Amino acid sequence: MKEISITISFMFLTGLLSMNVTGNPIRSILSVKESSFSSTAEPSKSAIVEYLESTGTQWIDSEIIGQSPLRVSLGFKASEIGGDKTIIGTGGGSDRLYFGMNGNRWFFGYSSYTYGTSADTQYHDFTIVWKPNGAFLEIDGNENIRIQSSRIVKYSKTIGILTRNIGGSLNYCVKGRLYYCKIYNEIDQMILDLVPIRFQNEDGEQEGAMYDQLSGKVFRNVGTGKFLYGKDVSQLDI
Repeated sequence: MKEISITISFMFLTGLLSMNVTGNPIRSILSVKESSFSSTAEPSKSAIVEYLESTGTQWIDSEIIGQSPLRVSLGFKASEIGGDKTIIGTGGGSDRLYFGMNGNRWFFGYSSYTYGTSADTQYHDFTIVWKPNGAFLEIDGNENIRIQSSRIVKYSKTIGILTRNIGGSLNYCVKGRLYYCKIYNEIDQMILDLVPIRFQNEDGEQEGAMYDQLSGKVFRNVGTGKFLYGKDVSQLDI
């Protein structure tokens, strides 16, 4: 078969493309069509994701001083149990405000501390109430621990999320996935509504963090290393 040479022009939104085709014009046209129209959309620069995961050295500073009364609701799934690890809290001595795991049991502190049922690596919705004469922990709607103390707890440090904030120590950082975290003040008004996100940081890299849906503020890792995060749930413009 005799080769022929023709000039073919394509009109695109970006302008006119002309090319010389030698050989089989039909096959060449199909090849150009496939390569010209195949594209991959760029992912959004930020999105709400399924969860934020700490590997044991990452945590969030809530910027809320550890003072009762407070109520917290959060969704969490531990990656491992054992040791003395805090999911949320601050304080020590008689000024305890924390919840986590100690050994293989749930561990709750309000002024004093006590143990609950066996901890596990399943997902749970937790409700933590720190208040005088009625501090308690609920797991999936069922009361697990209650502490009767008349003390009003006041601690100088802010509440750590995925650790116990006692001044920068990483000893209490927990390994696990955080799905949401809401904090309410003494009149049961929500003051923090955190969801996990990924966003493009100042270095152009994707970074996991928590996003407050009330203030629009991004709460970044104040520990070491980087948070892991889950799949995108919805787009977020920040």
